[in-house]
Amino acid sequence: IDDQVKIRGFRIELGEIESILRQAPGVTDCAVVARAIPDQEVSLVGYLVLDTSPEPAIKEIRRFLQSKLPDYMVPSALAVLDELPVNTNQKVDRNALSKLSPETLAPSRSIDPPRNEPERKLVAIWKSLLEIPSIGVKDDFVDLGGTSLQTVSMIIEIEKAFGRSIPLSVLLTERTIEKLAAALGPDMGERPAVVFLRKGSGLPVFFIHAGDGEILVYQRLALRLRGDHPVYGIQPRNRKDCPILHTRLGEMIDYYFDEILKRQAAGPYFLGGLCTGGLIALEIARKLQSLGHTVGMVALIDTAYFNEPLKSLAKKRLQNFTASFATDGREQSLPSRAMGILRKAGRKIWRVVAYESRHQAEAARDALKVKLLRYFVDRDRPLPPFAQDVPAYLVLANAEKEYVVPEPYRGELLLFRATEKDERVDEMVEDTPYVERYDDPLLGWEKNVTSVKVQDVPGGHVSLLMEPYVRTLAERIQAHIDAAMQRSRVPVQNI
Repeated sequence: IDDQVKIRGFRIELGEIESILRQAPGVTDCAVVARAIPDQEVSLVGYLVLDTSPEPAIKEIRRFLQSKLPDYMVPSALAVLDELPVNTNQKVDRNALSKLSPETLAPSRSIDPPRNEPERKLVAIWKSLLEIPSIGVKDDFVDLGGTSLQTVSMIIEIEKAFGRSIPLSVLLTERTIEKLAAALGPDMGERPAVVFLRKGSGLPVFFIHAGDGEILVYQRLALRLRGDHPVYGIQPRNRKDCPILHTRLGEMIDYYFDEILKRQAAGPYFLGGLCTGGLIALEIARKLQSLGHTVGMVALIDTAYFNEPLKSLAKKRLQNFTASFATDGREQSLPSRAMGILRKAGRKIWRVVAYESRHQAEAARDALKVKLLRYFVDRDRPLPPFAQDVPAYLVLANAEKEYVVPEPYRGELLLFRATEKDERVDEMVEDTPYVERYDDPLLGWEKNVTSVKVQDVPGGHVSLLMEPYVRTLAERIQAHIDAAMQRSRVPVQNI
């Protein structure tokens, strides 16, 4: 059997997975094969021989793999054997492993059935997404093999089934159906502004929520940084009827600044964020600097400068329209061709005007929604129904547009530019790199700050934080953190 297989469009070396699996606590021997498992398509299966004193929990081994491997390389099932079968040459008999009974692949575990309608809805959603026939309310989404893209799909399905939106970051703390159902209930209240993405004992790293208010997007990056760093995600402050309480960037900066100081009293500080999160990280760094603190890193992850102009859609359409004249109707007489051009121009102009009018109307409606939300939040009043559906991304976009930038930041900034979108990710979320969305390839930074170091990394606007692309980003960020620690004479632990 070939040690190289193709799963979900990815070519995978089984030996690479086995090498990592042997490093997992308590694993003495292992083998990975690709085979069909009950109620699923062909998937990766890991067979383990474990140290019996004490025997590690399968979920801990799975979490270890998830911290070391991209989602598509983590086996869908892990089975424990007393020993691996070998052939006459005393090598692992992969054919024998592929023929083991289905019961071996799905060791018995207690299944706690759903007790109410929300739990039943969630069980149905998880079964469909994870393609697992039996799921209990105490099962952990990540332990069952849930991936980043499946998390996004689950949030979409929850919105359809429950008629309400929840932040992706809920999955950082409410990873079982039991807890998730409770979080979806009427008593869901304020969530913590600062969430552990990964615990550690060294100097922390803080990632500020992206332009949609989410922090789950940083989870794979957190796991890819060196293990001694505690990694925090900072998300918008909320309350039961409002997903985001701060409607001005200055309010967010002050609040997040205070939360960071509660967890780290002295520098160097390591900050970063995707798009809007990068801008907020910059302003927090500015405030830290003004109070005499050392800032070791500001990582701008595919972030454009404040109010940097996007590429004009109307201009692009005009260019395409002009180019089309060069080839249209060359075989026609000049008067006929002129009439054809005029008719075509009339249709194109009408479409552009209609688009711009619609776009301006939508922008005005969104700005009004944010102003109404601000009115009630500023007065600490309950939100009326029409103000409760204002998404965080509208509030953040409006806050960014209003913000008045102080003097230029005195320090080096790191700009990580995404280079190419992942089509699979782009089907679910906008993954076009910012260099393709903005006129300035440097996204406005060079003309507005004193020092910016630009690094191109693989992946799109969102997928650069997903496997396999996030490895490169994590390596670059870790290298900068290590250099900053050495400059500050902070001991750098060995990996």
